Amino acid sequence: MNELRKVYIHHGQRAPLYFWCETGGHEVDVLVDLGAKLLPIEIKSGQTVATDWFRELDRYAKLSGGPSGMLVHGGGDTYVRQGVLVRGWGACS
Repeated sequence: MNELRKVYIHHGQRAPLYFWCETGGHEVDVLVDLGAKLLPIEIKSGQTVATDWFRELDRYAKLSGGPSGMLVHGGGDTYVRQGVLVRGWGACS
């Protein structure tokens, strides 16, 4: 979250970053306001991507009708899985 925030601050912009949480413990780590839509991002420290890591992104996409989002993880690979862009933390720099 802080790394995303620094990118915006470096460009002299206010960071349009939020999070989503609802009763029952459902939440998405980061929502980036892109103007016309919100991009949901889940952040996981593990290097091996697990199927259940997509659960909250799927729930948010169904409720919002928005994009499937992005999953950032501790590994190094970047690919698309279940309609979600999966990016290793090292690929984000």
